[in-house]
Amino acid sequence: MNEVTLHRGRSPHLNVIDAYVDGQHLTEAMSDGLILSTPTGSTAYSLSSGGPIVHPSVNALLLTPICPRSLSFRSLVLPGSSRVTLKVSRASRAPAEVSMDGQEARILQPGQFISVEASPHPVPCIKRSADLFTSRVDVEKKRTVMGERGLGDDWVRDINTLLQFNASFKNKHLATEGL
Repeated sequence: MNEVTLHRGRSPHLNVIDAYVDGQHLTEAMSDGLILSTPTGSTAYSLSSGGPIVHPSVNALLLTPICPRSLSFRSLVLPGSSRVTLKVSRASRAPAEVSMDGQEARILQPGQFISVEASPHPVPCIKRSADLFTSRVDVEKKRTVMGERGLGDDWVRDINTLLQFNASFKNKHLATEGL
């Protein structure tokens, strides 16, 4: 799973969602919705909603509000072992839609909830490697130049190339006028 989103859907009204972590009430969120994501899903909808970018090796869940009414409601990084329950409050003026990894949404009526927790049986994944077709000598040269930790971490390369992490804004119009 990359993300679970509980949102207002087509309703013009804000959702009221009660969020629980390990059975303890965390907050009543009045917002367009909440996103619960894994580190892998942190660079999708959660990032667009103001959530952090989290390295995939971090065992965590992210709870990110979508356009919250309160300015103090920010994204939270929770332990990956947490059980998170999102309940459409009975005070909510409309039902909420729930979608998982962008799949077709289902409707949750006020009083209904979803609970999410990590499976005790992780899904095995294949890690791509740029070193698959390079010689051992080339790998040793890279280690010397990059250091042990820099080798093979596609995540760092990807946030820089794909997300343009911390890239400065360049106005082409200003650059051509010599300002």
